[in-house]
Amino acid sequence: MIKIIIFTHGGLSGALKESASMLVGTLDNVECFSVMPGCDLDALSEQVSASISKSQEDGVIVFSDLFFGTPFNILINLSQKHSFPHITGVNLPLLIEAVNYSRQEDAALEYIVKELMEFSEDCIKDAGAFIASL
Repeated sequence: MIKIIIFTHGGLSGALKESASMLVGTLDNVECFSVMPGCDLDALSEQVSASISKSQEDGVIVFSDLFFGTPFNILINLSQKHSFPHITGVNLPLLIEAVNYSRQEDAALEYIVKELMEFSEDCIKDAGAFIASL
């Protein structure tokens, strides 16, 4: 099973995992990391690196919250050491989609990432425009 890592500011990663588990069940393959005020960024980077390294054989997809935010920047640095897909701008619909793909035994990592990127283009909607179109 492909591992999913969520790396965000504050408690967002844990909240995303908790919310997703309410909708799709237990998420044993999802690991969360958070940048908290005053945390040791070097130690956190080492923890994320170890998690990625441990999961590379089975496959790992890493999500971060903000383009050019601290988790994003740490992951960019780690990409010099490890090879892994990194998608930034994680949200609940995208995480649920990733979890569903990660549970497929025969899904290739490259295929999953391609599908997630296509899905992400359609997961944010203007509800007011939708209602107005009815």
